[in-house]
Amino acid sequence: MDQIQLYINDLYLDLENPRIVEATSQAEALEALVRLNPRHFQTIMKSIFDNGLDPGDSLYVIEEDDDEFTVLDGNRRFAAISILANPDLLDGTNLDDNLKKRLHALAKGFDRASIEPIRCISFGDRQTANIWIERRHTGQKDGEGRIEWGPLEIQRFEGDRTVLDIIDFVGRNAGYDPSRWESVRTAVEKNSSTLERFLDAKAGKDILGLSVKTKDGEKRPYFARKPEVTVKVLKALFDDIADGQVNSRSHNKAADIKDYFEALPTTIKPKSSDKVPPQSFSDTNLRKPEVKPASQATPHNQKSTRARSPRRSLAPKKYPFSQPPTPKGQALFKEAGKVNLVDTPMAAAFVLRAVLEHSIDHYMTQNGIPFKRTIKSRVVDLDLSTRFEDVRQHLIKNNRALASDLRGVTSALTTRSDPVSIQSLNDYIHSSYRVPAADTLRTAWDNAEPFFRAIYGEAT
Repeated sequence: MDQIQLYINDLYLDLENPRIVEATSQAEALEALVRLNPRHFQTIMKSIFDNGLDPGDSLYVIEEDDDEFTVLDGNRRFAAISILANPDLLDGTNLDDNLKKRLHALAKGFDRASIEPIRCISFGDRQTANIWIERRHTGQKDGEGRIEWGPLEIQRFEGDRTVLDIIDFVGRNAGYDPSRWESVRTAVEKNSSTLERFLDAKAGKDILGLSVKTKDGEKRPYFARKPEVTVKVLKALFDDIADGQVNSRSHNKAADIKDYFEALPTTIKPKSSDKVPPQSFSDTNLRKPEVKPASQATPHNQKSTRARSPRRSLAPKKYPFSQPPTPKGQALFKEAGKVNLVDTPMAAAFVLRAVLEHSIDHYMTQNGIPFKRTIKSRVVDLDLSTRFEDVRQHLIKNNRALASDLRGVTSALTTRSDPVSIQSLNDYIHSSYRVPAADTLRTAWDNAEPFFRAIYGEAT
């Protein structure tokens, strides 16, 4: 493949484009691409007019004849460019006259020199190009394809800390035990749009005295009720989201949200005397560290009974299951017991994913579980999520584990928004923003131990 610079007149739409049902000419192909979604097509035309082409993207092309190139990927963009440069091309289509007028208007004043020459990647044949086109258009492919951001990732990128700060506030101040908070936070992050709907509603803003201010280029939430009252209201909402009592279907109208807050127990709902000046969620911490009075200091001859601090390594030093039989498996589990969660959380996330994948693939090989599957007459490689599910079902069917034993690891690995899902573990590698938390990875390992025990057997 080669990177080349081409002009609009060098390029042609692909009559075999999967988005086009049937086309025998360039005019029919152009018409079909507009008809896919006329509103979206107008949006892409306006975007190119205002901003030019995405500097990180290229058209994928193949040379059919001398200096004539067919666009294999990027046909919608090229169709929009073609109309911007020459709106008279619409005359050869059967599009509605009103739509033609709107597209003509969008092209008025367009300077084709602003985008020419166009950066393209030229492939020697369709088969080679298809390998890369598939990565673009067939989903995330276990991390190999393009991974779309979730709502919280979008907010991080845009500098909107409204929902993020409130989740952190509840985690710090609501008094959850670690395991319960892990499940609550996962559920709330998975349903962050539901939480956002409650916070945006007038009833939600009124009960919390909620406001949003821009500080240092970021949107930050503030509340104007006593902190201990605010956290009770939010804890009730978080629990109801986590337990499935509140979701986008049950509370999708402003009236539903108002009824929810009005139905809260009187012991939770703020009173008029609870109003305080606005304060930042991110700066509020109700759980102050306890300072032991000098008179209660531990005598020198008495042993301290302080709770043991959480382990700093991904895995404990000793495992309640047998060592993997393969040298690589043994090396991975050894590293899992050494890698530091606090100092090197990214490395710990990579090791966790490698241990999971190795264990899954080892079990599949040992038990003859296929790594490929025929889908719509095509033989495809199974992604890691599917391989995990096949192994889980095989373990349960063959009485090597109970479904309840694997519930924790199954929920964590397969819930897309979970911080240690297979998707999230991939995101830590590919995303520019996601960094795993030490507590999250430690809990993930502990949840996975019954899975490893089922695969490798009890420790001897």
